[in-house]
Amino acid sequence: WDITPSNQSQQEVILQQQLALQKAQQLILQKTGFNIRPTVTPTTSNPVSIIENRIYVGALNYDLGEREVRNMFNKYGTITRFDMSHDGTTMRSKGYCFIEFSSKEEADAAIKAMNGYEVLGRKIKV
Repeated sequence: WDITPSNQSQQEVILQQQLALQKAQQLILQKTGFNIRPTVTPTTSNPVSIIENRIYVGALNYDLGEREVRNMFNKYGTITRFDMSHDGTTMRSKGYCFIEFSSKEEADAAIKAMNGYEVLGRKIKV
């Protein structure tokens, strides 16, 4: 576990976590032959609002890809970022993702509508 010194602000910690996540994702994708750039550059303007706009989607069927999950959630608002974890060997989904919407209201609407929704035989957790 990463122990954060008490003198760091919550915003600094969030920014560091975002950068670490992006670096890890880039490394995984580069090792599998994909060459992409980060979709979002973290800023210190208001990282707390990013958390409010970001939702976790779990218990996804492993055969679902980014396109299918985006299509299920884009009716609730503008998706500004989408992070889906993949198995490094098979490149199949690990069954969860994080979706960032342009507003807290959009994220809340997606949570309310999709939590417990059955997709390909599995009730997803949002």
